[in-house]
Amino acid sequence: MQKISRIYLANCGYDTAWYDGVMMDLREPDFHAPTDTIINLENGGGKTSFLSLVLSCFETNKDRFLKTLNDKNHRFGDYFAADGTMGLIVVEWLMPPRKAGEGSYRLLTGQAVAMRPAAEPPDERMFFSFEEDADMSLDDLPGPRLSDTPILSLSKFSDWLHEKQRLSQGNLFITRKQSDWHRHLEACLIDLPMLRMQVDFSATEGGFDKGFLGFQSEEQFLRRFLYLTMDAGRAASVRDAVAAACDKLRRRPLYLQRLTQLQTFQTSLQTFSTAAIHSGNCALMTSSYRRRRSSACQRCQIAKESSRESSAGALVSRWDVRRPTLLKNLAS
Repeated sequence: MQKISRIYLANCGYDTAWYDGVMMDLREPDFHAPTDTIINLENGGGKTSFLSLVLSCFETNKDRFLKTLNDKNHRFGDYFAADGTMGLIVVEWLMPPRKAGEGSYRLLTGQAVAMRPAAEPPDERMFFSFEEDADMSLDDLPGPRLSDTPILSLSKFSDWLHEKQRLSQGNLFITRKQSDWHRHLEACLIDLPMLRMQVDFSATEGGFDKGFLGFQSEEQFLRRFLYLTMDAGRAASVRDAVAAACDKLRRRPLYLQRLTQLQTFQTSLQTFSTAAIHSGNCALMTSSYRRRRSSACQRCQIAKESSRESSAGALVSRWDVRRPTLLKNLAS
């Protein structure tokens, strides 16, 4: 399954929970594999602000910004610098293999935000993603505490991304449209419904109990559980396969009955099969005899004609020999 391995936040946050280039490493220290992580902070320490910023990369509707759901006085734009300094939020995922025999890969998803107080809308957002390779990773982004010369302007960061896109041969995706971004995330197998549900869970204290554990029946629990654990398209194909298998099993007694009838019929036809084989052999023998007889007759005919031709030739030869004597006797 998809697992978040690192989260990077720069120039974003709120009051005492301001992130100026913070890398949240959610990997275990020995093998650097993503692991379960607990963020332990006192009240007001920035837990909800952190979740709000991270989830805004996936639930991009500003009305669904987690802090706004907590308090209508907190708006998305309040969590970025008013002077237009670019805020950067990047989530690194460890993705499962696409095919059997292939290895896992790292996918980077993020957004860059800059405030424009005199413009409408007052915030400018750009979404991007790429797969980690030898030329580009999370550590290669030009952000504070990642680069010696960080880029703080959204327009310059956009130029940097587009130049990387030109060199990446299709690996880097960039868009400013939320609908395109959502389609791209789904194509990358990011579970958007699950992440949106996390917003609902965190919207209020005890939101998990209200949003997930308020089941009235076992059927409701199973529906919610399967919704969270199975892809809808794949679940439909599995359901169709199971239904087809059940239909075949339901018809199995009929198939067995037909098999018994065919086996009985096969036994009854064995006599006809033997007779047919014998008749076929006789027909083959008769045909062979006729061919041999015809061939023999042809040879006899040729021999007779040859014999007649030989006799006629002999008579002509004897006539030629005796002709002078006969003519002489007739003359005398």
